[in-house]
Amino acid sequence: MGKIVPSVDDARAASDSFDRAYRLWVRAQCSFVAVALLTALPFVPVLSSWTALALALWGPAAMAVLFVVAVRTAPATIGNPVPHILTGLRLVSATGLLVLTWRIGIETGRWDGGFDELPHMVLSDAQQWWLFAVLVVAAITDFIDGKVARYLGPKGFGSVWDMENDSYYALALSVAAWLTRGVPAFVLAIGAMRYLYFFVVRAVGDPPDYPPAFKLFSRTVTATLITVLVAVFFPPLGLMARTIAVAVALALQLVAFGWDFALQLRAGNVRLRLARGPRGYDS
Repeated sequence: MGKIVPSVDDARAASDSFDRAYRLWVRAQCSFVAVALLTALPFVPVLSSWTALALALWGPAAMAVLFVVAVRTAPATIGNPVPHILTGLRLVSATGLLVLTWRIGIETGRWDGGFDELPHMVLSDAQQWWLFAVLVVAAITDFIDGKVARYLGPKGFGSVWDMENDSYYALALSVAAWLTRGVPAFVLAIGAMRYLYFFVVRAVGDPPDYPPAFKLFSRTVTATLITVLVAVFFPPLGLMARTIAVAVALALQLVAFGWDFALQLRAGNVRLRLARGPRGYDS
C-alpha cells in the first residue's frame, strides 16, 4: 500500500496542469479534514454526528473531483480502470461507515465517545459481523489493486488514487472507532496525521534518497494501521484489547512520520513543492 502520504516522485507522464490542480486539491482536502477533526470531533461532541456525515459527503465528492481532473489534464496516466475500481471499494466502504456512524449518533442521541460496543438498537450481532466482513474485504483490495495494476500496466495516476483512498479509509475507520467502539480519542490521530503532517511538511512524496529500510518500514506500518483499525470492529474484541492495539499502531505511525520528517529535514526539503507527476502502483 505504501505510505499514507502519497508518492508522486518517479513517473513523469502527468502534465503540469495536473500538478497544479493536484496541489490545490491536496490543500483543500487537508484543510477540510483538519478543521473537521480539530474542531467538531474532539472538542464539540454535540456536532460529532453531523461532522461524520459531512466527511461522508466530502470524501466521495473530493475523490470524484480528483479523478475528473486527472482525466481532463493527464489522461495518459489513468490506464486500465479495473485497479482504480478495486481501490474505490475502500472509498465506498469508508463512506458507508461514516454514514453508519452518523446514524448511530442520531438514533442513540449519545456522543460521549464511550460506547464499548456498537449499540444494539442500531446493529444486531449479525449486522456487526457483516460490517466487519465488509471492512475486511475493503482492506484486502489494498493488497491486490497494485498487483492487478502491474499486470495490466501501471500508470502514474494509480499511486495518487491509491494513497488518497487509503487516507480517507483510515480517517473513516478512526472516526468510527472512537465514536462507535469506545476507543479513546487518540485514535483520531491515526486518521488525521497525514492531513496534519502536510501543513508541517508540504511534500506529498517520499523524501529524496530514502533508504530501502525506510520504504519497507513505511509500507509495513501503513498496512499495520489499516489492519488494526479494521480489527477494532471485530465483535468479540474487548475494549482493552482495542485500545492497546490502537496505541501500538499509533506509536509505529509516529516513528514512521518522524523518520520521514528527519529525511526531509536532512535534505533541506521541509517545505517541498510537489514533484512532477504521480508514480504508478508500487505495492
